[in-house]
Amino acid sequence: MFSGSTLAQLVPFLIYPVLSRLYDPADFGTLALFTNLMIILSVFATGKYEQAIMLPARNVNAINITGLCLLLITFFCLLTMAISFFFGRRIAEGMGDPGLYPWVYLIPFSIAFYSVYQVMNSMLNRQKRYRSMAASRVVQSIGSSGVKLGGGFLKAGHGGLITGAVFGQMISAGFLFFRFCNNNKDWLKLVSLKGIKQQVKDYIFFPKYHMLHVLSNSVSVGLPVFFFTRFFSTHQTGLYSMGYNVAFVPLSLFAAALGQVLYQELSERYNSKQKLTPLLYDTIKTLLLISVIPFVLVMIFAPAIFGFVLGPEWETSGTFLRIILPWLFMVFLTSPLSFIPYVFMKQKKAMLIELISFVLRFAALSAGVYYNSLETALILYSIISFAMVAYCFFWFMRLTAGHDKELNVE
Repeated sequence: MFSGSTLAQLVPFLIYPVLSRLYDPADFGTLALFTNLMIILSVFATGKYEQAIMLPARNVNAINITGLCLLLITFFCLLTMAISFFFGRRIAEGMGDPGLYPWVYLIPFSIAFYSVYQVMNSMLNRQKRYRSMAASRVVQSIGSSGVKLGGGFLKAGHGGLITGAVFGQMISAGFLFFRFCNNNKDWLKLVSLKGIKQQVKDYIFFPKYHMLHVLSNSVSVGLPVFFFTRFFSTHQTGLYSMGYNVAFVPLSLFAAALGQVLYQELSERYNSKQKLTPLLYDTIKTLLLISVIPFVLVMIFAPAIFGFVLGPEWETSGTFLRIILPWLFMVFLTSPLSFIPYVFMKQKKAMLIELISFVLRFAALSAGVYYNSLETALILYSIISFAMVAYCFFWFMRLTAGHDKELNVE
């Protein structure tokens, strides 16, 4: 999983210096707006039932959850197609970027590919098909990067970036779906209306609590993109998104790969009543060892690195990255553990924490807009985000420590 994530990120990093010279910052701003809008809407596509695929003891129940997710994705994407057809122009103008309009029609397809990928990824993770999961990341990276390069040379503007992103989603989702079908040739025979209804009932807390939690997180993480586009400019949004993506995307892929393996391992340990904290402590120590020095170096040299590698106009991206780096460091430590509330059925509290975080982040960015200062908005946003993620980190550790303490009592 780690090698796949590393290779998947190597290609984009190698071509960033080329893309930064083929596209304007405003093009990356429109891509960021498209991507964040898609991610937020995709929360509704499955009701977050894909997060339950790891939990059932019987494989037939996991298969029925998979079937449920695919049905939900189909219905939701048909709905978003109708909405984009009738209100596409209004959506783009309301977001503050009229240039997004022609590409709004791709959002339903992007949601479908992204959601199918998440469902298949969860199912293959349950079956420990890590090689296929890693290969899908590489396939997505190469396909997306190739189209973006081609669009840049053809002067396609933000359309080249958006098309590349959607193409990468399509081939990676198709790859995982093929691998799933190949490994589960009779899966359709196991799906039944009765089985789906039972899983809807058994895991209703995912759409009831976890969906709102993820929605709140997706919106609050995307808030800078929406605020900067609406109240400043797509140029500034592009500068911010470049700094954010260069750091966060590889960190999130690494953390997601680690989190998927941990989720599988901790679920087994929890079900077999084994201690959890030794594994978590070892994981955190490893993360600290591999991250502290790189984070310190980036904090010191980020503007100079961006200006040298991507071009002088991108130096501001390094400045923005420096502001949000403490938050991203905390995310790097915490996100591999974000599944822990699922294991302990604490989705309701996780949802409340995320809602509080959303309100505080919104207030922070609003204060920056009030003072007409993008940097002020970003500083306040980063401080709030760091504090909330740090709280979650210590809460996760308390949950596992409490579990181990109960085992000692028994």
